[in-house]
Amino acid sequence: MASDNPKEPVMINPPDPLRSKVTGGGGPNMEMLAKAEAEIKEVGAGYTEWTMKDIERLAGLHAPASENPAERRERISEIFDVSHDMRGQGTSFDYPLMTRICESLCRFADELEQVDQKALDLVRTYIEAMRAVITYKVSGEKNELAQQIASGLEIASEKWKAAAGKTD
Repeated sequence: MASDNPKEPVMINPPDPLRSKVTGGGGPNMEMLAKAEAEIKEVGAGYTEWTMKDIERLAGLHAPASENPAERRERISEIFDVSHDMRGQGTSFDYPLMTRICESLCRFADELEQVDQKALDLVRTYIEAMRAVITYKVSGEKNELAQQIASGLEIASEKWKAAAGKTD
């Protein structure tokens, strides 16, 4: 409703389209949770297949970066984008190591100022680690091999940063 006084504030209450789409109340119930878990399980059945396609895409971005220095910065940016998309999926489908590797690769790629061959070699190591995780189905939180792989990559990144003169 408009005010007669143009200096007086006017309150506008926008419609809430979400309210009409939500039914019931009181939060999720056991039936809703069971349906959600079943859906996650069904979608997750294809996780390793689509993740391997993403890994091949990363490898396909890495190859031209190694061969053509002029493409390195752009390819690293694309590698960051793909690994960023991948990192949220791993934990959802019981592959927390994939999340950890992708997160570490994102940090490494984001901090790269100079994309030299040594940096690309480390990126290739990340990609090969992802490939190993999916090929050998290294899943679960308590997997000792998973912890060793992730720690090794993180240490390699820190060593590369130290050698490049980068400190936090």
